[in-house]
Amino acid sequence: MKSIISLLMACSLLLAGCGKTPDVDELTQQFSQHHTQFKQLAKMSCDVKASLNTTFHHHKINAPLDDYPEHIANQLQKINTLLNDIDAEGISLSQKGEPECSLFITQWSVWFYGEGAYMGYSYQPAKISDYNPAIHQEDKRDPKAPLHFTKALADGWYIEYVNIP
Repeated sequence: MKSIISLLMACSLLLAGCGKTPDVDELTQQFSQHHTQFKQLAKMSCDVKASLNTTFHHHKINAPLDDYPEHIANQLQKINTLLNDIDAEGISLSQKGEPECSLFITQWSVWFYGEGAYMGYSYQPAKISDYNPAIHQEDKRDPKAPLHFTKALADGWYIEYVNIP
């Protein structure tokens, strides 16, 4: 029974992985097209994080806002509009290390038995690892090797990629 479940999970991951995930060039282009929305997202999201007085908060675009004070719910509704504009499903607000406010917007992630990878937009990431297209372009990456890079965009925003084999 265990092997059947593992097989079904592997097949569903394979089918899910058949779609093309956006990579650095596509995300760079999307950021350029929506630069104003990203700047607004950073300001509003960091204001919400400060109001919540927390080190981590994940907000999904369709999450109910009833449990929040009215002023935060209003801000989150505006954040929802901006997330919708950039075709994102949610945002994670955190404080990891030096920056008081770091944000992450997942564009895609793939995980199986503790291994996987993800890529998204990161605002003021806690860790910066220089981007080198000669080794970090999708066709140059070794999926069996650990990898982390951040590609600078503008106004504190980066594209961040992590692979954990």
